Amino acid sequence: MIDNLPNGIFLKDREYRFLVANQITAELMQVPEPTALVGKTDYDFYPREIADALRAEEKLLFETHRSLVNKEELRSLPLGLRRILITKVAITDAKGHVTGLLGITRDITESHETEEKLHSNQQRYRDLLEQAVDGVFLLDSAGNFLVSNASLCEMLGYTSNELLRLNILDTYPKDLRDVGKVRLDSISSGEKLRFEH
Repeated sequence: MIDNLPNGIFLKDREYRFLVANQITAELMQVPEPTALVGKTDYDFYPREIADALRAEEKLLFETHRSLVNKEELRSLPLGLRRILITKVAITDAKGHVTGLLGITRDITESHETEEKLHSNQQRYRDLLEQAVDGVFLLDSAGNFLVSNASLCEMLGYTSNELLRLNILDTYPKDLRDVGKVRLDSISSGEKLRFEH
């Protein structure tokens, strides 16, 4: 079953020795097959300072019965530099004594890269918006401000935070709010408008 899972799976006993591992774990540990891990500890695969850190983390897991340890790690593999998310769960017997741990590793390189690209694109969008000399804003379907740039704030005399608490109709003089409502309804129905205000 564990060999068919898309994540690395391993079990360790209270002496921090690998009991079971699947092929993905073997690849992450850079050994040819899972049986090469059985009976060994992290000291057999990592430099002492890394193995010490892993041992301290797992010792704390055993002592506190904490259920999860989530940690991101960079690993240099034949596929290149990979970002791995590691989750460790203490395993207890019927009396509540910790007997070992279950480890799950997941390669999150692609999702991390996608997230970084998205963040980069959002920052680029924000930079363009802020550098525009025209007032630019985004409203929801009810006309509430979602986004505004510095030029719009300057034109209307509000801070960005103040605008985020307002509806576009709040920026109209009272005697023109009906006109504003007609415009908002027209835009909401898909019409494109250009007007002086």
